[in-house]
Amino acid sequence: MDVLRFLEQEDLVAVSLVSKQCSEDCRDDANKNKIVPVYEINSRPRFAPVAFLRKLCHNQVNETEKLARYPRVIIRGSLQRGISDRELAAITVREDRRIRIDVVSSLEIYMPKQTAVHKSVACAIVRLFPNLREADFANISLYGNRSGTFELLRYNPLMEKLTCHGSEHFFLDGRDFRRCRVLTDIIMDDSYFEIVNGNHVDAERDAEMRNDKIEALSDLDGHDKHFIFRYCRSVERLSIRNAKWHGGSRRTMLHQNALIKFVRHAPSSLRWFRSDLSQWNIDMLQRERPGIELVN
Repeated sequence: MDVLRFLEQEDLVAVSLVSKQCSEDCRDDANKNKIVPVYEINSRPRFAPVAFLRKLCHNQVNETEKLARYPRVIIRGSLQRGISDRELAAITVREDRRIRIDVVSSLEIYMPKQTAVHKSVACAIVRLFPNLREADFANISLYGNRSGTFELLRYNPLMEKLTCHGSEHFFLDGRDFRRCRVLTDIIMDDSYFEIVNGNHVDAERDAEMRNDKIEALSDLDGHDKHFIFRYCRSVERLSIRNAKWHGGSRRTMLHQNALIKFVRHAPSSLRWFRSDLSQWNIDMLQRERPGIELVN
């Protein structure tokens, strides 16, 4: 029985299928590592995302008990088409009240490879689940309205753990997560970050803004209010290994000075930071911030 508490969810489900006795053991009250029921929904490209948003809201309003059994939701499929405010209101508002699915605490938007997702859709999805504690948005490439109008986790103040491997176009200062006051774990390896609110019309002006921002983020002697993930003041574990930003005409690795500056300005809550810091810089910073474990 003790060994069950060390298993991941997928392994736990596999063990429960071995025999009737194993199934009973997995569901025994003495086993603290319970199988979490998962509600999985697949969106078809032709109708996405309106169809699956409508299905979620319909099930919540008309089949409340059906969703009440599922604290974890996995969404698979195409989320490329945007959604207008009028469409969103027609689907997610009933009797002047926005539909909430409070029971869900874990959300995964599953993409097996990097896939474009319209930011209006991503925001609409996560807003349905105000009590999210954990989310996995791996391989999501956000597009559409990068000006900051859509703040991804604006309505998810209880978020604790966020995984976004291989993601694109989240803001490097962490503004997408600024409302998450208890966010402790952020895992965003192999990701490409936005650093400015470019309008993507005036390319020359955008490039100038990016260069100015990179200079500020990498300035070890000034611009103290400008550093990566500055909005994430409760983070304890942060991983951005192999992270890139838009440097000039191409994507480049984050500068060493930007990583150094973050460690020096990191909140007191930070305990672990994985990045592409050189070993020399790790050794230097370890003397300055001995309470943070620095790895590469």
